[in-house]
Amino acid sequence: MNRFFGFLLLMTAAIIWGFAFVAQRRGAAVVDTFTFNGLRFLLGAIALLPVAWWFKTRFKGALIPGVALGVALFTGANLQQHALTWVSAGKAAFLTGFYLVLVPIGLAYFTRRIPWQKLFFASLGLIGLFFLSVNEAFALGEGDGWVISSALFWALHVIMIDRMVEKHDALALAIYQFITTAVLSLVFAAPKLPHYPVADLYSIAPEIVFAGLMSVAVAYTLQIIGQKSVDGTSAAVVLSLETVFAALGGWWLLDEVLTNRQLMGAAIMLLAMILAQLPERQRR
Repeated sequence: MNRFFGFLLLMTAAIIWGFAFVAQRRGAAVVDTFTFNGLRFLLGAIALLPVAWWFKTRFKGALIPGVALGVALFTGANLQQHALTWVSAGKAAFLTGFYLVLVPIGLAYFTRRIPWQKLFFASLGLIGLFFLSVNEAFALGEGDGWVISSALFWALHVIMIDRMVEKHDALALAIYQFITTAVLSLVFAAPKLPHYPVADLYSIAPEIVFAGLMSVAVAYTLQIIGQKSVDGTSAAVVLSLETVFAALGGWWLLDEVLTNRQLMGAAIMLLAMILAQLPERQRR
């Protein structure tokens, strides 16, 4: 698979995740964090099983790496979902996007040296994220700390995939991490889940289905496959575009208005993403 195709897969994942913020925020208003994530990750894992059978997925050797990915995913996803009880979709997307800077730093520290250009483009993307999702009166409010904490685990998740994806089957890693996240979430959800009225669960069924099938089964799998040909730092820049689409989704479905400041931020992010994908000679 060439780098351009990997870039397209990561872009598709970013689009899906951006609109998933809307579904997650609606779900947060009805059920607790662990119930929503447990149901959507379980649905995502089940949806991938026939695909894995069709492609004769090689599960051997992927269990431990997949479970490790699942623990990071479980932590990041639930910290983020918990914060959406208070934080708007756009602001949550920005704060989550803090992993854009953490990924190249983590790769440089734990794995290999990262060219300064990658750090520059990641920082440029973070500036775009700031203008897109933070207004002039920005302050760390209730729930913000939860999202910032989740960014640490999203960064860890991207770094782990960067190291594991060349050695193991992408579908096997995806299924193992989804099952791990679903099981851990449902264990914590067990005390509350039986007490929710069926009508409440039915009311957010579209959100669970979208977040389970599209955000989990499709987008996270596209991330793993895409990172086979795109390095972790560039992948973080592309994936951070979920913030652009979260802002669009908030405007379209939650009546959040896009200001000139936010549009400027989206333009800066797009510039950072494009520059990060160009070969060095074309970039000059």
